[in-house]
Amino acid sequence: MGTLIASALFGLVVVVIGIWGYRLSAKTAEDYFVVSRALGIFVMFFFIFFGVVSSWTFLLYPGTMYVEGPGFTYFGWSIILGYVALLIFIAPRMWAATRQNRFLSPIEAIGDRFESPALRLMLSVTLILFLIPYIGVQPFGVGGALEALTGIQTIEIGGAEVPFKLVGALYIIAMMLFTVLMGGMRAVAWVNVILGLIYIVSDCGSLIWAVVHNLPGGLVEAAQKVREFNPDLLGVPGPPVAGFPDGKYVPMFVLGTGLCGAFCFSFPHINIGLMACRSKAVFKWLAILFLVCGGTIYVIPALWSLVAPGVLPDLSPKMANFVVMIIVNKTLPHWFAVFFFFGVVSATLSTVALQLMGAGILLSRDVIFGTLKREVTDRQLVLWTRIGMILIVFASFVATMMFKGQAASAVVFAASGMFQLVPPLVFGFLWKRATKAGAIAGLVGGLSYQIAGFFIPALFGFMWTAPAVLVNAAILVVVSLFTEPNSEETITKFFDEVEEYLEVCD
Repeated sequence: MGTLIASALFGLVVVVIGIWGYRLSAKTAEDYFVVSRALGIFVMFFFIFFGVVSSWTFLLYPGTMYVEGPGFTYFGWSIILGYVALLIFIAPRMWAATRQNRFLSPIEAIGDRFESPALRLMLSVTLILFLIPYIGVQPFGVGGALEALTGIQTIEIGGAEVPFKLVGALYIIAMMLFTVLMGGMRAVAWVNVILGLIYIVSDCGSLIWAVVHNLPGGLVEAAQKVREFNPDLLGVPGPPVAGFPDGKYVPMFVLGTGLCGAFCFSFPHINIGLMACRSKAVFKWLAILFLVCGGTIYVIPALWSLVAPGVLPDLSPKMANFVVMIIVNKTLPHWFAVFFFFGVVSATLSTVALQLMGAGILLSRDVIFGTLKREVTDRQLVLWTRIGMILIVFASFVATMMFKGQAASAVVFAASGMFQLVPPLVFGFLWKRATKAGAIAGLVGGLSYQIAGFFIPALFGFMWTAPAVLVNAAILVVVSLFTEPNSEETITKFFDEVEEYLEVCD
């Protein structure tokens, strides 16, 4: 009962921030979408980085390494390096172009850059469809963590047995919806600051406390226990796992998944969030913080991959995703286990609220009113964004049922679809010769390859995600070289004027 009361109080704090965000907002679409483009470095770091870090970092990432060994650590660092590249090379140009032209989504900017409403619609619909399963899966991760914390599997509601995991999922969804519907992006940004701090303390504190409490010899003792239990975990290519009888971490797999980690910089909700920056200088500091602080945070799951098997060596692979939650719950004081659960909630809510906000913006700004091609008031735009977010939450539930019991597959499928934004984002802002025909052909080709590879893996091998992006990029480049370039007016707007604006910002 105490756990449920604490969870309710935690939810109340989030609700208060949502109300505060609403009261402080300027009631304009620009404020609701991108906080009037006024966020500084402190808020931006928590806003963006903890829009990347999700329950996956708390659950699936250490769970994967519990089963397959710490060799997967490189994936977290590939994510960091991808975002550093985005912040240094692309984000400043995108920020300048969207700020100068008052664009409210990066897809709106890309559509204008390629002079193609059709590309804008295709990209928006694609990204929304792949965001939906990503949004749906994460609350159920929190539900599983709550189930592991309380030991309750079902509860009776109105005479029917309801999975307790569903209660935890609805808990997250209620907080998420209230935050985004009331306070918009401003509330999401400040919620991420609070949740990010909780995440850092719970993640670091749980690891240190678990080592001190269970392993007097520290990480050395943990490594020795792992070596005794399963020495393959500490070697390369790792232990035999399904589909990889000789170990997974072979060069081709490492290269492919490393590229996938780097491609995460294309997540549309993160790029929308970057439009809220106050100045160009923020991007430089964000890149440094991502590299130093973000890289450190991603080391913690790797350390858990040593500590967890050393403390709990006999956990079934089915429960591996909750190994850290189980260790904390079994070996540390209950009050800290509850606090750790709030860390899981924080990791989930900080990401999924930004994802939902991003999907709602794409649906209203780029699909509905982008297709209608007519003037729209701020009130109409905000209203339809809110309606769209409610519809997307419902759709995410349906998607979660389709991927029931396959959370990892749902995450991979969803993320890989969003990777198709990489070529138009990179070439659109960095290469003048990229054309509308090239961008459309690349998107169609890349998506076709990606979907076929997911449903018919025998034809494409286990590494189909990264090649799908490369197929998109290759088609874009080749077709662009043989088709008519964009108008001089567009090139001037997205290159010459952007460069002049960035120079003035210096």
